[in-house]
Amino acid sequence: MPDFAELRETHRRKVRAAGLGEFADELVAASLPSVRLLPARGPHRTRLGGDPELPPATPWPRAGHTPLSFVAQLDLSEMAPYDAEGILPADGLLSFFYDAIHQPWGFDPAHRDSATVLFTPGDAEVATRQAPSDLPANGRFSPVPLRPHDQAHVHRREAGHPPLVLLGQARGPARAGVGPELARAAVRVGRAQPRVSSMTVTSGRAPMRIGGPQ
Repeated sequence: MPDFAELRETHRRKVRAAGLGEFADELVAASLPSVRLLPARGPHRTRLGGDPELPPATPWPRAGHTPLSFVAQLDLSEMAPYDAEGILPADGLLSFFYDAIHQPWGFDPAHRDSATVLFTPGDAEVATRQAPSDLPANGRFSPVPLRPHDQAHVHRREAGHPPLVLLGQARGPARAGVGPELARAAVRVGRAQPRVSSMTVTSGRAPMRIGGPQ
């Protein structure tokens, strides 16, 4: 497990080095441990795009008759050493799918099936699955291997929301989830990560929700 106290001190040094020492205490107090995914070389089960590893009996997720695009796969055994709070399962796969053809925003209840996350236990038998033949070429993505990296992250954990998996970089200070001045400071030090919006997680018999209220 990473030493979060050490991560916070690293965060404090970066804040001061950016000339924002007056905000250091508040930004460090607002920081939480997170796992950042960076491009990697060589084979990694954690990746963007490519083909997912799924149990033979698991159907490819669809929104109605439209197959969803495979977006990413997280190998939780690769994530575990960086999970400072012990939130994630120690092993298994999270497979992310999205309707990349129509790209719905998710504001309409009719978009409920447009994004899905499948959890596969670590001891399950899996095989690499090619996308269905009716998924257009612009809904298929080349593989990009990823490696996890621990970091301190400024983020607002809202009441009623579970912990979130964080990916990528925000494009505006509002993502920092703190006051406007602190948000601008956080963006100048290193942009906060956007949270994954609410998706369906299928595990065993019943679907669950992550990234939003139940």
